[in-house]
Amino acid sequence: MAKIYKEKTISNYANSFYGSSSEPYSANIKQQAKTMQGVGDSLVNQAKEDYGTLVNNQSQQAMNDLLSNPSLSSNPKALAGEMDKMRDKISSEIVDDDVKKNFLVNYELNKSSYVNKAQANFDNIQRQKQKSAAFDSIYNSIDSMGLAFSNGIMGTGNADDLINATRANASILQKINSTYPDGTYVFTDEQRRRFAKDLENGIFNSFKSSFYDIPEEKKQAFIDNFKNSGGVVSLPTKDGEAQIKYSDLLEPQTYNKVKEFVDQQEYRAYLEKKKKNTIREYQEKQDMYDAEMELSDAL
Repeated sequence: MAKIYKEKTISNYANSFYGSSSEPYSANIKQQAKTMQGVGDSLVNQAKEDYGTLVNNQSQQAMNDLLSNPSLSSNPKALAGEMDKMRDKISSEIVDDDVKKNFLVNYELNKSSYVNKAQANFDNIQRQKQKSAAFDSIYNSIDSMGLAFSNGIMGTGNADDLINATRANASILQKINSTYPDGTYVFTDEQRRRFAKDLENGIFNSFKSSFYDIPEEKKQAFIDNFKNSGGVVSLPTKDGEAQIKYSDLLEPQTYNKVKEFVDQQEYRAYLEKKKKNTIREYQEKQDMYDAEMELSDAL
């Protein structure tokens, strides 16, 4: 009985490893080896995938660090160069060809996005610089035009003032309507309207200031000149003298504002003259009355 049990046990063990008596031992061993090979390949592939993920994460973090560098964040060419150095370093440390190939493919895809971001940052900085320069140029030209206009009113202007005023006006219009390389306006419609209004106010304020500085005895002559001819500025030139109309120097809105101001000054001058006449007439009547009273007292 013990002998039968022992044989049966050995037989069952052998069958569990080598297969049943109806199967060849070699076939079962090959099946076991194939299974083990599959498990091994799966583990190797998983290890490669994990390693590739680690490498790609390392690469991405390095790219983020490079992009956050102020000296590279808006310099696409320099950023690309530093990224390639990082790629070469990481790639040289990868021993598996499949992992290295996958890393290089992912790197090129990511690199394009990071370089595009740096280019966008660069373009934005350039746009801000262009906008700032145009803004300063507009107000500097407004000041130059107002000064040249003032010199003409005061009678101290010359041909240079006329040239400066003309150039300043052209510069203002060009800068107000300047565009970026892609064709879009540097300034919004609202901003361009504000610049035009500031130009109008700048010239008008310069005109008022200059008018008030004119000697009193010359103000009426200035008003008469404007009323009779629409305003003429006489500028000495190499050939003698140039007569320039205010309407030729100023934008229509500014000219109308100046004309309105001159009309107001004419009316004020009229009221002032009338007031002086009234006071003079009153004084004359008062003097006559006083003289009559003195004569009456004497009689």
